Amino acid sequence: MKEIMLLCATRMSREAFKKSAPLSASIKKLRTSATKVSSKITYQNRQGLGTVYNRYLKARHADKILVFVHDDVRIEDLFLVEKLNEALKAFDVVGLAGNKEPDPNYPSWFDQRRPLTGFVAHVAGKSTALPRETVFISSYGPTPEECGLLDGLFIAVNTERIISCDLKFDEQFEFHFYDLDFSRSCLSKGLRLGTWPIWVVHQSGGSFDSPEWKRAAKLYRDKWTP
Repeated sequence: MKEIMLLCATRMSREAFKKSAPLSASIKKLRTSATKVSSKITYQNRQGLGTVYNRYLKARHADKILVFVHDDVRIEDLFLVEKLNEALKAFDVVGLAGNKEPDPNYPSWFDQRRPLTGFVAHVAGKSTALPRETVFISSYGPTPEECGLLDGLFIAVNTERIISCDLKFDEQFEFHFYDLDFSRSCLSKGLRLGTWPIWVVHQSGGSFDSPEWKRAAKLYRDKWTP
């Protein structure tokens, strides 16, 4: 059974990450329950995610399952090692949610005109009416399923296969669209993408239609529009 290496680039300091990042608490819990889990955190990061992630797509890590995950993700699934080892026998790249038949001209995996797959839990937040954390499930469709685009909050790869295909993240996508671009790059190399039922809680929403998102959307369209 392969070791899991969790990779995260965070703007937080080491101290702030350990104190308040959802992923930090998950790492502690997973290390207690599973011996085959390690992590590499890039603190106070100001580089694009692809630039950081590419540092680990090296031959020395080929025997591990690399998991690219955001700092606002809380991993609750204590069978993570077993599930990812199973998932990456079926697929080369695995995520939690995605689009099975994406429109190549649509700038998101979340296209309700197309069949979706997977599920992700989200935090609704706290209020006087809801004094405790309230979690709701976004269920997109059946999982496991093969798909064409994956959401980037959690992506696990068969590292040996990725390296053998000479695949990297495109570093021009610093945050927005790096996941969609990577998905399409994998497909162009003949790799299989799929979702898998892994229990995590995502503790923040996305950022859409910001100036940064619009710039990345143009780069994405320019690269992939036929």
